[in-house]
Amino acid sequence: MLKSETAKLLAKAALVDNRNIDRLTIEAWHEIVGHLNYDDAQEALTRHRATSTDYLVPAHIVQGVQAIQAERRAAARAEIPADSVPDADPDNIPAYLQAVREGRMRPLDTGPLRPIPQLVTQTAQTLQLTKD
Repeated sequence: MLKSETAKLLAKAALVDNRNIDRLTIEAWHEIVGHLNYDDAQEALTRHRATSTDYLVPAHIVQGVQAIQAERRAAARAEIPADSVPDADPDNIPAYLQAVREGRMRPLDTGPLRPIPQLVTQTAQTLQLTKD
């Protein structure tokens, strides 16, 4: 984040705890939290205020951002279907590649087959809806 964003972060903190902010305070905080994403730091500050009565210090922001990032990683992992990851040791390259190939060739369960005229009609309707 930029120093001006660190100053905004501190200004938001001061709205609640009436802390005094000067150039040296901004510099000191920026040394500790300047590498963080500003939006994540704002969210960490908001969460801290909502869940803690402790006086806000830079470590609270760093820990809060780490928690936010861990939540994002967990959510991203949860979105990966278990059957999309090959069931093979990735260090055994031939076996891993074979498992990937088998996974690509496995038929998908798409439900009952529909006649081609029905598919064409449905596709045309879908295209018409997205065109508007």
